[in-house]
Amino acid sequence: MGKYYPGTHEPIVSREMYDDANRVLEGKLHPRPKTHFFHLRGFLRCANCGCMLTASNKKGHDYYYCTNGKRICTEHKTYMRAEYLDELVADSFLKLNTDMELVEMAYLAAKEQSQTDTNYLDLSREKLQNELHSLAQKQNKLLDTYLAEFISEDVYKAKTALLKRDEIGIRGEIAKLEQESGEGEVTLEQIKSVFYKGNSARKEYLAADDEQKRVLVSELL
Repeated sequence: MGKYYPGTHEPIVSREMYDDANRVLEGKLHPRPKTHFFHLRGFLRCANCGCMLTASNKKGHDYYYCTNGKRICTEHKTYMRAEYLDELVADSFLKLNTDMELVEMAYLAAKEQSQTDTNYLDLSREKLQNELHSLAQKQNKLLDTYLAEFISEDVYKAKTALLKRDEIGIRGEIAKLEQESGEGEVTLEQIKSVFYKGNSARKEYLAADDEQKRVLVSELL
């Protein structure tokens, strides 16, 4: 009793983690404070020099100001409160107001054109599939001819390589068509959604919290 011996077992936690835990319990180690969230940082530039605006929080308010990265700005000591900038951003959304009847007409016209494109893609895909089927038949006939010893091995390999090259090219075209056929409808719906959202963006932005405001700015501006 009263004697200590070095342990030989595998430790459950590392020595560093053990020491950190003790420092936390003793109040000697404090977690790093969370970085303040500035919802407009990265979107604004100085009208005077073109440098990005940065932000800081002072006495409970967010202020934006020029970084003066070019060292030539005379406005970098001018601070703008986030509330003031929010009004400017919200007003900029008014430029997105659109006659929705025109949007709907444009959407239907584009959708009709998209359907025409889809029909063309379907015909092109069918043609390429037929070409693949024809290549497979040629490969089978070539193999039968080789096995029947009507052509040499060198000729068989050369013709097989050409057919394989054609097959790879056709499959690449099919893959490209598949990608194109899946994009059109989704893109149309996304564009239409942006126009609809633009009409209510100002009101929605002013009523949103900071994280939602950043999402709106990212999507619409």
